[in-house]
Amino acid sequence: MFDLSGLALRVFARSPVDLVSAHMNVSCACASLLPDFFHHVFAGDWASALLVMQNIHDLESQADEKKKQVYLDLHSNLMLPVARGDVLSLVKTQDSIANEAQDISGIIYGRRMHFPEKMQEAVDGLVCSSVMVCQHASQVVDELDLAMKNTFAKNSRDLIKKKVEQLDAYEHDNDMKQIELREMLWHEESSLRPVDVIFLYEVLHRLGNLADNAHHVGSKLLLLLNR
Repeated sequence: MFDLSGLALRVFARSPVDLVSAHMNVSCACASLLPDFFHHVFAGDWASALLVMQNIHDLESQADEKKKQVYLDLHSNLMLPVARGDVLSLVKTQDSIANEAQDISGIIYGRRMHFPEKMQEAVDGLVCSSVMVCQHASQVVDELDLAMKNTFAKNSRDLIKKKVEQLDAYEHDNDMKQIELREMLWHEESSLRPVDVIFLYEVLHRLGNLADNAHHVGSKLLLLLNR
């Protein structure tokens, strides 16, 4: 005789959130290597920068594997406590963090980019700020597992909403840093080669995207909670 109660438990209790959280942790780990990478770039230590870049690429590959695990789990689950589309959208956004970190390191190393000395401290501040937004978003994703175990009780939802509000504030501060750096670069343009100016703006844009993507993770979590 089949154990229908056990089957029901497996059908309804399985959740992809642990895999989603694991994927976000790896994606965030990619971004978290960027401050070290930039420090080597500022010092002109390209051998060390290459090693960090390779670590970023390895982590990005791990993120891809975890993303596939989430997709397979979503496909095999009969019923889920959350909408498949919401989970897929969340994971895609999380994955963009790892992809952006890889692209940033690849562009800089590929061109052996030089950052004007006057801008290096501010660039470092933007890098660290963008990474902090990613790390905070990762903490919010971790809270989702607890919220689901509590069947999305009001106190769990309120905690996530409060953390997302803080995420909004961090992302806004990051935007301000990016604006200030663009202003600094504008003043330095005349002393730089035009092609170098183009790529410097591109890197600043991508660092902003890194924080934006982390911010979008928070927005998608709120959407998932409000379904």
